[in-house]
Amino acid sequence: MLACAFLIYPIVCNYQKSILKGKIMKRSMLLIAMLMIGVFTSHAQTDTDTCYARGGYLDETDTCILEGGFSLYFEYPTEFVGYDIAQNIIDTFFELQREYFTDFYIETLSMDDDLPMRPWYLEITYDLYPYSEAGELVTVVFSIYEYTGGAHDNFYYETITFDLIEDTDVPLEWLFVEGSDPIAVVYPLVVEQLNAQLSEFGLDETWLEPSPEYFQDFIITEDSITFLFEPYVAAPYAAGPLQVEIPMSELADISALPFYTP
Repeated sequence: MLACAFLIYPIVCNYQKSILKGKIMKRSMLLIAMLMIGVFTSHAQTDTDTCYARGGYLDETDTCILEGGFSLYFEYPTEFVGYDIAQNIIDTFFELQREYFTDFYIETLSMDDDLPMRPWYLEITYDLYPYSEAGELVTVVFSIYEYTGGAHDNFYYETITFDLIEDTDVPLEWLFVEGSDPIAVVYPLVVEQLNAQLSEFGLDETWLEPSPEYFQDFIITEDSITFLFEPYVAAPYAAGPLQVEIPMSELADISALPFYTP
């Protein structure tokens, strides 16, 4: 019937042929257009990869921008002005942070053929946590934000507890009875809370180790002691900074507060 149709209705068949030919041409043109789009897309991706590979980024006009240098932003706690030892400790902290960061930047420039074009930065902010209303003990928590290239920035804690009456810093061991082992007591309590927090993110159990070096960032109040853990110390970067608060009532047997002796 189809062959007969071509014989009986040559005009119609020719018309159908022209339609089919037109469709084929349109499909061909569409394929060519798609190929051209693919070429341009591939070219754009190549340009993007080239830009990113050099530490650049694309602005709103798709222009590849390369920037360099670094910036420093420090919040200085003037609340400790007049406390000579406390102020000296804080000044030393900022000096070491600035020195380490700038030296690392210069060292990277001298070692790497490809300049770290994306701007680096070091930002330090702070919060204060008094032990009580009397203010005899105050903990300053420095939050350190740092970018030195790579996929993301980094975050660190640095805490210092000051006795403003004696004008001295207070290490963790001074908060507990001499001869006690506070890490052995707080470690299982901390791990229990960390695992509960991480499970909410669908992450595995904490890899925190019972070593004193991982418990040096803390906030002490009359009611509790809070331990702060920066990324990678207790869990992957995706978990972010973590905090665990332990009631002092659970540490009553080893606590030296409020009558600690510097």
